[in-house]
Amino acid sequence: MASGDTLALRTNWEIYADTPQRNDRTSRVRPRSLLKPQILLDHERSRAGQARTHPEERSKRTWLLSDPSGAVPLLQRPRGGCKWGACGPALRVCRGAASEAAFPYLINDNWDCLQLSGAYPQCTGIGARSLPAGLISRLTYEVKCDGAASTGGMVQVGIARVGAPHVEEVPSKEDDDFLAAHNCHRLGEASYPLLGSVLFTSMGDIMANGSFIEVLSAGAGHKLQQRDDDWWSGAPTWFASNTETVNVLLEVDLARGCVSFRLNAWSEEPLVISVDGLVDDDGSQRPWSPMVSLLAVGQEARILDLHVVTDG
Repeated sequence: MASGDTLALRTNWEIYADTPQRNDRTSRVRPRSLLKPQILLDHERSRAGQARTHPEERSKRTWLLSDPSGAVPLLQRPRGGCKWGACGPALRVCRGAASEAAFPYLINDNWDCLQLSGAYPQCTGIGARSLPAGLISRLTYEVKCDGAASTGGMVQVGIARVGAPHVEEVPSKEDDDFLAAHNCHRLGEASYPLLGSVLFTSMGDIMANGSFIEVLSAGAGHKLQQRDDDWWSGAPTWFASNTETVNVLLEVDLARGCVSFRLNAWSEEPLVISVDGLVDDDGSQRPWSPMVSLLAVGQEARILDLHVVTDG
C-alpha cells in the first residue's frame, strides 16, 4: 500500500470536532463516556487528603531527619474513633460502601427540626470515642446534603459532654438491629442527659451550654459579636448550598480549655475560643465526645478523622 493511501485511511480529525463533548472522541460509531484516568483520581484524592491532614503530621518526618534528638509529637488515632456511639430517633447510621465502613454516615431522612431546642436528642449523634482529658484532639467532620431531599436547615458540629445512663436504661440491642451492628445506642434525653456542649453552627453562631465563651482569635476577616455569655455570632458561614460538601476541622485542647475552628483545610487561619469548664481539673467530670446535629431532612455527616496529639 502506498504511503498516500495510508494517510487517506488515517483518522479524519473533523470527525473528532463534530463528536459531542461528553464522549472521548475515539470512535464515531461507538463513542465512550469520558472517564478520568486513575492517575488523576489518585492525585485528587491525595490533594483532598492533604487538605484534611494537619501540617504538623505532614512535616514530622522532616523533624526526625533534621533533629533526631528533638521531641516529636506523637499522633494516635483511636480505634473506632470515626464511628457513632448513639444517635437520636430522627437519625440513622448508614455504613455506605465497604471502603467507607470505618467512616459511617449519620443521616437525617425523616424529620425536620423547627426549633433549636429540639435538636437534642432527636436530631443529634454522639461519637463512639471520647476525647482524652489533658490532650489535644483534632476532629475532621464531613457534612453534605442530598439536594433532592433537602428542605434546608442548620447543621451543628462540635463536642459535648453526655451523662452516662443507668444500666437498666440502656436500650436493648434487639430494638434496632442496624444500630446494634454498629454498637450504637438510641439517644434519649432521659437516658443520656446533655451536661455540656460547644457547638459551631452553619449559620455562623458559636454556642456553649451554660459556659462563658471568650474569643481569642476571630480568624481572617471575621467580625464576631457577643450576644450572650455563651453565644457569639459572626463566625464563618458554611453549608449554604444543598449540593455543598464541607469539611469542618476542630482542634480541641483539653489542657488549656481552647477550641479552634477551620473550614476545609488546616492551613487556614483558625478561629480560636476559650470555654469555661472545658478542662477537667480533678477528673470527676464526664468526658467530651464528638457531636453533630442535623436539623433537616437530607443532611448527612460523618467523622473523617480523629487523632490525638501527645508529646514525644
